[in-house]
Amino acid sequence: MRSATENYKDVVVVVDSADYSSIVSEMDRDNGSISPWRSVLPRSIQAFEYIAVYDGTIKNYFGNQVPAYHNDTKQPASRL
Repeated sequence: MRSATENYKDVVVVVDSADYSSIVSEMDRDNGSISPWRSVLPRSIQAFEYIAVYDGTIKNYFGNQVPAYHNDTKQPASRL
């Protein structure tokens, strides 16, 4: 998903399956084209937000499993 989102100029990332019908309708209406401002950019932002939550969840999980690596304390890495 991250890779596809980084290629937003050529790819539409759909995070929510409820968005499929609007994407297909837009493509049918516009001869296979997708509007960068109406469809691509908002979905790219949505995908990056999804990725950020996922990354934070992983960081929190591992942060509670191992000692901090970024300082001299013996405390686990902090939560977001």
